[in-house]
Amino acid sequence: MATDYRGLPVWTLSFNQSDGTSGEISRQDDELWSLNKLLLKKQFLDRIKLQSTAQAHVEEYLTAVVNDVNLAASSEFHDFLSLNVTGAPLDNICSSLDFFTNGMSGFLSTLRTKLPLFSPKFEEVTEGGLLDTPETPLECWVYTRATQVGLTDIDMAYALNFNYSNAMPPFSHPSDDLAHYAADVAPSGLGGTAFEYPQMYLQYPVHFQPHGYVNGHNVRLEYTSANKFYFDTESNIRKWITKVHMKDEKDRLKPLRILEIGASTGLSTLIYADMFPNAHVTGIDLAAPFVRFCRQRAVQWKKANVDFFQMNAENMTTFEDNTFDIVSYTLVLHEGTGQTARNMLKEMLRVLKPGGIMSGFEVAYLANPLQRAQVEFFTTFGPIGDKDYKKVGFHGPEPFMKEFQVLNLPKAVPEAGFVNTSYEFIDVFEGTYLGYKPHSA
Repeated sequence: MATDYRGLPVWTLSFNQSDGTSGEISRQDDELWSLNKLLLKKQFLDRIKLQSTAQAHVEEYLTAVVNDVNLAASSEFHDFLSLNVTGAPLDNICSSLDFFTNGMSGFLSTLRTKLPLFSPKFEEVTEGGLLDTPETPLECWVYTRATQVGLTDIDMAYALNFNYSNAMPPFSHPSDDLAHYAADVAPSGLGGTAFEYPQMYLQYPVHFQPHGYVNGHNVRLEYTSANKFYFDTESNIRKWITKVHMKDEKDRLKPLRILEIGASTGLSTLIYADMFPNAHVTGIDLAAPFVRFCRQRAVQWKKANVDFFQMNAENMTTFEDNTFDIVSYTLVLHEGTGQTARNMLKEMLRVLKPGGIMSGFEVAYLANPLQRAQVEFFTTFGPIGDKDYKKVGFHGPEPFMKEFQVLNLPKAVPEAGFVNTSYEFIDVFEGTYLGYKPHSA
């Protein structure tokens, strides 16, 4: 017996196939019992049955299964060994799934996708190798499984992410706490000074991520979510920036000042830096571990015209009034209370130059009250409403969704002082929001 990446006792099983395939897989006692239950259904008689999880009985049982041609060739046993039906190692199927990139139809097709019965094997990801390690079959399995059960079993969705994130690198620093700027990623002169998170932000683990975005173990989960959301794909971000900010080819060479709020893992911030080579781009994020990752990613992209800092967009006093030509954000405002969003809009307006543009990609505002109520119900708490919250002690994947819909962002943007505002509904999950700072401001 050994322990797996979760610290739980497991059996480490080695296998060799007739086709030359070999490997190891770690399985817990309950997974052995699950295999036993599945394989018993394939037998007319209980000829091969797990007696107990004592070592002698486990060895006896697995030897009998391997020696039975039908059971050894079954999809259930291949799943157990983390192999596909042909005996080859499992692939990452996420590239074939739409997730949230194709509206409700894509989401529903992802929900219907059949996953292996047993999780694929764990592959270690290091902090130094995180950027160069492709999404593993286990990461794909965890992400897809959590998506599938998220509407019916939020504690299971949380547990899936909790188990996996614990095995990921933390991107931590000795100065990390939840009350002060981290010394290594703070704006100049603010290291170690008081840092205030948005109201209620620390209470709710958004997207079923343990301790939310302040937990650096979730960097990998967030990084591998790229290409699973409409505006988290590089091609869509580039198309949007071209459409909104490049009316002329010369616009690309302007010495702009650009601010990206909620940089997360840095994709859109770095795309701005790439598309505007003479601009200076700043990305800010609440989570110090994510800022560290963004800085590492900027080195990989070889972008010297970008920097990243820990900062709360409700209080950007380190930036003077009228500093930026563009302020951008992607899927940020719906992750906080309505008042938090209003505070951020006010600060965005302040730091923009007169005539500057606020470019936001956000969760869609749903004008249809029935559609809005359905989205609020299923994303805020789960299918049984506030009983889920009372049972497990946390909200669903979008704890502030109702507040965001009540905010009515297409209305809140002009109320904050922006002019020439526009809102474009893309689908039930996404919309774009634009606004300009008045020239007279």
